Amino acid sequence: MPLGNYTGSSEEYISHIGYSFTRLREAALSVALPRKDQYRLCSMKGMVRLLVFTILLCPLFALYMFGLFVSPWISLWRLCRTIIVRHGYMWSGEKRNLKPALLVLYSLALLQGVLFYYWAISASVEKTLVQHVAEAYEIDEDDEARESVSDYLRMIREGCEKDLSFARGRNLITYAVDLMASNSPDNYLSAARILDTLIRQLKPTGDRQHRRIRRMVASASSSDDNTATRFNLTVVNLPGRVVKSQHSLIKNMIGSTLSSDAVKILVQMLDSKDEDGGKISEMRLRAMRIVAHFASEIRLDKIMYGIRNICSLLEHQGSDSSQGSDSEKYQVFLVYSTGIHILSELAKDEENFKHMSNTDGIIRKIVTVIVKCKELHQKEHEEWLSIARPGMQLINRLAASASSKSINVQQLSEFLGHENGTTTLQNMLDCQKCKADTAVQRLLIKTLTQIISMNTSQQNLSSKNKERNKKASIETQIISAMNMSQQNNPPSENIARDKKLRESFIKSLLLKFLDGSDTSFRKLAGESLAQLSLTSLNNCKLILNAQVGIVDALATVLLKDKDEQYRKSAADILEHLCRHYTNSKKGGSAFNNLGVAMTRDIKHVLDEVLMGDSDSRRSSNYVDLHEALASLCDTVNVKLISVDPNLVSDFDTKAKEICEERDLSEMSFSELVRKAKEIVEKHRKRLDDWAFSSDDDDDDDCCIM
Repeated sequence: MPLGNYTGSSEEYISHIGYSFTRLREAALSVALPRKDQYRLCSMKGMVRLLVFTILLCPLFALYMFGLFVSPWISLWRLCRTIIVRHGYMWSGEKRNLKPALLVLYSLALLQGVLFYYWAISASVEKTLVQHVAEAYEIDEDDEARESVSDYLRMIREGCEKDLSFARGRNLITYAVDLMASNSPDNYLSAARILDTLIRQLKPTGDRQHRRIRRMVASASSSDDNTATRFNLTVVNLPGRVVKSQHSLIKNMIGSTLSSDAVKILVQMLDSKDEDGGKISEMRLRAMRIVAHFASEIRLDKIMYGIRNICSLLEHQGSDSSQGSDSEKYQVFLVYSTGIHILSELAKDEENFKHMSNTDGIIRKIVTVIVKCKELHQKEHEEWLSIARPGMQLINRLAASASSKSINVQQLSEFLGHENGTTTLQNMLDCQKCKADTAVQRLLIKTLTQIISMNTSQQNLSSKNKERNKKASIETQIISAMNMSQQNNPPSENIARDKKLRESFIKSLLLKFLDGSDTSFRKLAGESLAQLSLTSLNNCKLILNAQVGIVDALATVLLKDKDEQYRKSAADILEHLCRHYTNSKKGGSAFNNLGVAMTRDIKHVLDEVLMGDSDSRRSSNYVDLHEALASLCDTVNVKLISVDPNLVSDFDTKAKEICEERDLSEMSFSELVRKAKEIVEKHRKRLDDWAFSSDDDDDDDCCIM
């Protein structure tokens, strides 16, 4: 073998030793057993073939396989023998110059053997080094990232053979960045494997181990009893300084170039085609984990179709959940949770959030994901929360945003559009673990309030459209009725589930607000009840029929509670109930107690507004409360009297008592209500003027400083 071609040929030679043994075995079997159904030498011809194979081919194979291992020792032996032999017939005469030639020949052969042994040992050490790196970075034995690490080490070795300073300033991170700069899909995949592996090391050890064990258990087949032998369970934690240094380098080299072509391609890979059977591709899986790590630094306006590619994670179908394996189910969960996490991180930036608000169908996709993962609610509650908690937070922000498209806000009501959506929300209301989680409870209250309010608004709009269609032609009425029956009339079972959900939700809100033992939810519950009571008559009837004496309990909070915010919420709820007040059959007996309670207690409410408190007039909570009280009095005066004129004399009697107690000239109830509204308006104006003057003083102070 020529020395000039030795390096490349030896490396290739070493790497194919195992392959050669395999081919030799196949050749031996083909010689001894010409046909697959023969398991013995069946003829003399077969024995001759085997004998020829053993005598001729096996020695040639041994010479080819082990010749380079033996030749340096033979060369060393011949070299020593040539040097030791100082005299003799062989060096006499014409053969006197043969000794230097043999010394050169044997020296070259020995040098070739030494280099070959060096490459053999280097190849063995390379595998050991790859093993150590894989253990340090917790790379499983069947993970393709090991191949990428091996490619990196091979690149470093080949570069150092030409330039000893080649490895200076190079590491796995720089290698991955260089690969991302190419146009080869294989290089992209190799870079993604390395970056994904390094990023996983930046997570807390407990989280890494939990994910790893879950991944191992999920991917283990049910028939494999020795799961531990399929995975490398050795964990060699990297030093903290190494992890910190890598984190800083990744952030500088990858995070600082989030608008570069490399990251754009990673985001585009999120929308790549999955494998057959719905299994997510390796490139898509690794790309989504890398994007999730840098999601807080991504700017959607710099990546074309970025939000569409990210939302494609929420559209991942996978295999049938009822027939899929545990690994496939876990993979679908991983895709959904990562997609929700990316959107949550993106939403922290206001520009990204505006971009998301203008994206069609984003709320529908989030709602669909939460509903699809309802099976995890009972089995893996913590993992389900990793989807439900940020998902509901996104829904609340997007629905409440002024920049959101109206179609996105309307899609929020799709939670109640099918059985699984209503069941999911009902399970969250009944789940004890969800009740113990404060963050989930807050998000659930806000989400349900918006969903029910939005659904009620759509029903009200549908009713108005029906009334408008009555004035149209007969043909138009028939077509509209058919459309409305197809679009807005859910099945009877959906209506029953919807009603049950509303009842249980309103009862839970009333319990939180009136009980007062849990102050963390009381304010939110009061605000939600006020919003629900404003939207529809049905919600008001559910509130009034939730429990006996509900109006008296609300009136007690209004008149006797010490917290001004709770009193304001009670005033808002009672006002909205009064707005829907009716004594007809449509209202039933639900509003009877409301009229009695308002007739009894309205005097105290109106008297408080007229009396006022000079010490608290500069408090915004005080002014807000009195505005709510005055609005309640005005609604009682307008709505209750218009529905039941017989109440005029009762309210005027209350007004006369107030005038006598305050030494005022006699006025009717409506006049006192008008006077109370004027007083509250003056309080509001004074508060605004005082706040404006305070801002001016602060500005002057800042200028002086």
